[in-house]
Amino acid sequence: MNRRIGILLVLLLALLAANLFLLATPTNHSRLSVGGSEFTVHAPERRGAITRWGANSFSFEIQDGDRWASAPESKGERAELSSQTYAQPGQSIELAYDLKIVEAGSMDGPARLILSQLHGPDRPTLPEGDDFIYPPFVVNLEGDKLLFTIRSGTIEAGRGPDLVVAEIPANRGEWQRLRYCVTLGTDAGAVIYQNGERAGQYLGPVGYDAGDQNHYWKLGTYRFDETGVTRADFRNISVRLKNSCDLQVPVAGQS
Repeated sequence: MNRRIGILLVLLLALLAANLFLLATPTNHSRLSVGGSEFTVHAPERRGAITRWGANSFSFEIQDGDRWASAPESKGERAELSSQTYAQPGQSIELAYDLKIVEAGSMDGPARLILSQLHGPDRPTLPEGDDFIYPPFVVNLEGDKLLFTIRSGTIEAGRGPDLVVAEIPANRGEWQRLRYCVTLGTDAGAVIYQNGERAGQYLGPVGYDAGDQNHYWKLGTYRFDETGVTRADFRNISVRLKNSCDLQVPVAGQS
């Protein structure tokens, strides 16, 4: 009898462990509530590309061939969360999280590892062509630095140039707190914080006056032209709409 109970307990524990693994490894297009906001999972077919190891703690790991299950023809490999909180021109939206870059793949040549992006508008609402498919705010890893690129445009004028507006230490292998606030539109801008300190600011147009005009945050790992394993850990994620960003306008005559 005791042996049967022991076997039953082992089977129940194995079943529980399997269910916990399934809950902790969300699949493509599943919906998650994180930090009070809703997100959609963008993941490859391979289970385990995204691991949830706490209520607001995730690992995003890409291996060779991990293309998005919804667009397997895509050249990029990705494991991301896509926020369901939207902002339009004239609005401000903030993303904050703790980040630790664990593995960065081959890193041969210019890095193309994107860790966060303010995306949009939704592609089906855009005119034909690729003017507005590139995200208007991007955080990517290049060597030992995080680079911040901003884009903007309108239907009439098309997309403007890519503007690298800030770079900060990547602090690989260490936890750091990052926060970005972006105001969309023409009289707009962005401010970047690292570990509570103001690390960069941009004043000027941000985002696209095109399509449905909806802009939304994505975070995780999204790469091009790299091999090997790429992994980044995120925790304490939050997305907020704000009345404004703390943009500091220079006073005339002061540097």
